[in-house]
Amino acid sequence: MYRSIKRALDFLLSLILILLLSPALLILALAVRLTSPGPALFRQKRVGIHKALFTIYKFRTMRTDAPKDAPTHLLNDPARFITPVGKFLRATSLDELPQLFNILKGDMAFVGPRPALWNQDDLIAERDKYSANDVLPGLTGWAQINGRDELPISEKARLDGEYVRKMSFLFDLKCFFGTLLPVLRRDGDIADLALVEHKARPDVTEKRVPLSGGEDNATVRFPKAREHPLVRAVRKFGAFERRYGGNIGKRRFANDHVPCASAQFFPQPASAVRGTE
Repeated sequence: MYRSIKRALDFLLSLILILLLSPALLILALAVRLTSPGPALFRQKRVGIHKALFTIYKFRTMRTDAPKDAPTHLLNDPARFITPVGKFLRATSLDELPQLFNILKGDMAFVGPRPALWNQDDLIAERDKYSANDVLPGLTGWAQINGRDELPISEKARLDGEYVRKMSFLFDLKCFFGTLLPVLRRDGDIADLALVEHKARPDVTEKRVPLSGGEDNATVRFPKAREHPLVRAVRKFGAFERRYGGNIGKRRFANDHVPCASAQFFPQPASAVRGTE
């Protein structure tokens, strides 16, 4: 019952917002178009209700030579692809505004699981377990206000399934207003965190993956399984011992010749180490 009401509300609200925000949409489209070569809108195939593909609309925030079918937060050094206007749009989530037209058309809803990329087979399969592919994808959702891209796929799918079970007008309001605070704080998404200078990370594996359409391969970063804190402590102690084990005890005090491990980290005055000259 609520699903039919939800669709009517989505249609009316998206229509009203498009009319009210049309001047802002036009200004943002011109800003994107005039500050970097290429179209104002970015189009991409996404998975919709019942796993049917549809074209999602966003304001273009990356250069036209950026990889098309890889999530931004998994790219190696995505900052080199982000345009100056695109960085602002991502930080404020204004790049998502063209999805109002997706909602108007019936491809999306305001609240629901975020639409997966067509090649995210693992996420699509996990959502099947919770019937999360049988509802319209959303502009925001329960998983988005509980971690967004930081979440592992299994947890993201579980939260999407929880939304399907609890879907109601009040729960949609909770998700909708739960999204506004991070947007107002300009938290952006994890893709924006990757805009900082790229450095090699021990918890990330980088692989070259082929993209569709005959495009060049892209370097994609896959998170490794997290190491248990106890295992990490033992590993770090082993590295410490290998690095400093041969030096501990080499420095001696001039008078008593007793091995002193602390001398490695708290050097004594030259006279104390070498003896009185």
